[in-house]
Amino acid sequence: MTPTPASEHQSAFINRIIETGTVWALSSDEGFATSESDEYEDVEVLPFWSEEAAAAVLARDEWAEFKPASLPLAEFLEKWLPGMYSEDVVVGIDWDAEMTGTETEPLDLALAVAEALKQSGKPLAFEHHDDVDDYITQLQGAMGEE
Repeated sequence: MTPTPASEHQSAFINRIIETGTVWALSSDEGFATSESDEYEDVEVLPFWSEEAAAAVLARDEWAEFKPASLPLAEFLEKWLPGMYSEDVVVGIDWDAEMTGTETEPLDLALAVAEALKQSGKPLAFEHHDDVDDYITQLQGAMGEE
């Protein structure tokens, strides 16, 4: 089987989380599952999945005590991704059973999700933003400060 290019892999992830309104992570009493980055030096990765079953596949070995935990899409966009950015943690996208998959910067993913959400026309109730346009404007301002 030919590996899916990163952009297609990310697009599939984005389309699925917009469709369901949910993002999945692995959680335990200790917190959320993280790993060392394969792409960035001395950086931690927090993996997320677009489906519960895909997350559950990795709840084994060193992550045996973890279980899939769902996160609402608006919370993922408003709290998780900006928080990860401020802590220099990157996003793992839909890792497979071998713990391989796309790694990306949190704000890059946030902008890609927001733009896809806007194109889809699907409403999303944000807690701290008026709508997706307001979120994109705020995000672009934050990204311009880098």
